[in-house]
Amino acid sequence: MKDVLTVWLPVAAITALTVIVIISRRGNDNDIAKRGQTSLPDAVAESVSTATEFSVIDGDSLKVTFGADIPVSIRLAGIDAPELGQHYGFEAKENLERQLANQRPEMTFEENDKYGRKVCMVSLDGLNLNLQLVASGFAWASPDAGAKFQSAQNTARDKGLGVWSRSNPTPPWEWRANK
Repeated sequence: MKDVLTVWLPVAAITALTVIVIISRRGNDNDIAKRGQTSLPDAVAESVSTATEFSVIDGDSLKVTFGADIPVSIRLAGIDAPELGQHYGFEAKENLERQLANQRPEMTFEENDKYGRKVCMVSLDGLNLNLQLVASGFAWASPDAGAKFQSAQNTARDKGLGVWSRSNPTPPWEWRANK
């Protein structure tokens, strides 16, 4: 019995302290909503973080868990991938799953979107995954994404890659507006 207590008592104490720290960082849910934040701790929310677990929702959205076991909805910055019900939507999701398989993506948080998701740039081995998705035709560059993203989109369009393999593809924001 003494051996069991020797092993499990420190584990229980560390777990309890972790929960207390997480709860204290969360604050009141109403305060969080007023600030436009999710329940992601501030130490993680405004920094570069490495995901410990994640699942792909669609071509530009993830559900991510960090070390604190807090699931967070992530939206990839600067891109808009086809929706799942849209032409090339499943291909975009499957491509993102392949890109992230067996990887530990690094995420740089930029802001919260209107749905409370964390908007971030994702890096794999130092390469900007968001930009790669546009360059390979699996996503559109957001209109405000910047010159690199617009250039990558133009190149993908000129080469007929991904969504650009079809003449006059419908951007996701137009598809959503007509849904």
